[in-house]
Order: sequence, then structure tokens, then C-alpha cells
Amino acid sequence: MNILLLEDKAARLYELEKLLTNHNHTIFNCLDIYEADQNFNRNKETIDCLIIDLAMNPEGLIDEEHIKNTINGYFTGWIWLKVNNIITDLKFIGKIIIFSAYTDLFGEHIIQHNLANEVKNICIISKNDSDWKTKIFNKLESIYI
Repeated sequence: MNILLLEDKAARLYELEKLLTNHNHTIFNCLDIYEADQNFNRNKETIDCLIIDLAMNPEGLIDEEHIKNTINGYFTGWIWLKVNNIITDLKFIGKIIIFSAYTDLFGEHIIQHNLANEVKNICIISKNDSDWKTKIFNKLESIYI
């Protein structure tokens, strides 16, 4: 499976890349929005799944309104998905994993802004969950079937 992985912490990106490549997945790793844009635009047709961190530097987003919507960078990954219409792209429905330490804050944001319909097909996994590896692999397995 070809996976676009957007994670701004180099150590975590390396850990995920190693874990996933050891299970025969091909990874397009991205440390920031610029790399995510380049990799996504270059490889959109071959990408099967996206694993996206929420919190990162919003630099690279289209305009000031998008940057403001990241809420101090906490939801940059989410805004990147929306700006690129990935959430509504039929190819990626059910194939997006949000992997973040800020899932609780994101949950509150979903409720406050009535986004339940937008996230209904997105798998949300907390980096704070001790079983995160199993959850990621379970989701990947469900996509692959």
C-alpha cells in the first residue's frame, strides 16, 4: 500500500516510516505542508491512504484565512486535508487516518463547529493511546481488503 505520511516530528516520522516499510508499505514521508503538497500532487494517483498529524507549523497553507483556521497550528493537518479537497475526494473516503496527540482538542472542535459529517469516514487515533500501532494496522488492513 502507498501511504502519504505527514508528520512534522522527524523522530516520529522515522519511527512510522520504519514500522510501515517493514510491513511492505511504500511511504511518501512529509515533514511539513510544502512536502505534503509536493508528494500529494506528484503521487495522488498512486496514494492509497493518508496518515496525517494535526499539529504543525501552518506555513505553506494557501492564505491567511487558512492559517487562522489552524488555531495556532493545532489543526494544520486538518486544514491541509480540507484545502486540497481530500476529505471529499471519493478516492480517499475511508482512507484517511488522523494520528495526533491533540485528538481530544480536535473532538471538541468537531462538536463546536458541527463537523461530524466531515469526519465520519476518518479514522482518528491518538498518539497517547498505548495501542496506537495496532489501531493503525487494523485500519490499514480494513482499507486493503
